[in-house]
Amino acid sequence: MIIEAEFFDGKSARSRMVSLRIFGSDLVLDDPQSKEQFVYGLNSFERNSGQGKVQLSNDDVLIIVDEAQFQGLALPEKKNPKDFKIILYGSLALLVILVGLYQSRKAVIATILDLLPNDFLTYPTEELAKNFKLQHCLTEDQDRLLSAVVQRLGENRDEYTIAVVASPVVNAFVLPGKTIVINDQLLKEMETPEAFAGILAHELAHVNHRHLEIGLVKSGFFELLWVSVFGQSGVPGLLKEYTKGLFSQEEEQEADAFAAKQLREQKIDLAGVRKFFSELERSDPQFLKYFSSTHPQYQDRIRTFSQSAYPVEPIRLPLEWKVLQQGCILEK
Repeated sequence: MIIEAEFFDGKSARSRMVSLRIFGSDLVLDDPQSKEQFVYGLNSFERNSGQGKVQLSNDDVLIIVDEAQFQGLALPEKKNPKDFKIILYGSLALLVILVGLYQSRKAVIATILDLLPNDFLTYPTEELAKNFKLQHCLTEDQDRLLSAVVQRLGENRDEYTIAVVASPVVNAFVLPGKTIVINDQLLKEMETPEAFAGILAHELAHVNHRHLEIGLVKSGFFELLWVSVFGQSGVPGLLKEYTKGLFSQEEEQEADAFAAKQLREQKIDLAGVRKFFSELERSDPQFLKYFSSTHPQYQDRIRTFSQSAYPVEPIRLPLEWKVLQQGCILEK
């Protein structure tokens, strides 16, 4: 849109009529007589209105236009430099706060967890066990073998609740209250107790580093947690969150590193774990999607469990490993 304007160029007391238009962030004036063109930044003008006219002025020039015509140009208000400073300083302050919160996120989350009642997360676990009948399905002999592996890791099984359940999915997961659930298909895939010890150590790391509780805080999941306890329809979604997706890549890597360290300290061979991950990598990706969706890449995990020079001792069991490897054989 082009309108007529009265233009004082600051060099002469007389005005001249020019054509005025807005181009991008500039005000463009064309003098039809002299064929001159003048370009000024829009933000360089002060604006005043009165008696049906609009005056645009800066240190050098004055432009007078009809107010009704000028409204169609939609000339923006001039920004106050102080406003930009306020926005800039406010944005920088917010950025500093966000960076500080990110850097201290673990300490903040740990403080929140310490403030929660001890039974806040264990009670929903009991409800989940009741609703889904997460019943330990091993025989007494199989249970003895499981305890032997836990003890060989230097852990006291009495400090944890470890349940093996019938499931065709190769997976293990943790619940609040130091609870570890192992799908029996995982046992069937384990060729040696050393390989199983590595996976169990990974889950123990999640428990001991409180990764699940941290994940629940980060995801804002507490409301859904309580709704799920008192509303049956919400429980399946809760179990899904428990079994996958709450751990970050950083936490999964931390659990792998802790497990590898624990195996070395207990003189347990890492070769079984590496072989297990290698076989998973070669298997059908769709079959393993559930197990691997939140875990590091297999090659990264294999490197974490790389063999270094240290003495190893086999895990000695009271019965043959294949007894536990059968998985759930109790009648449901």
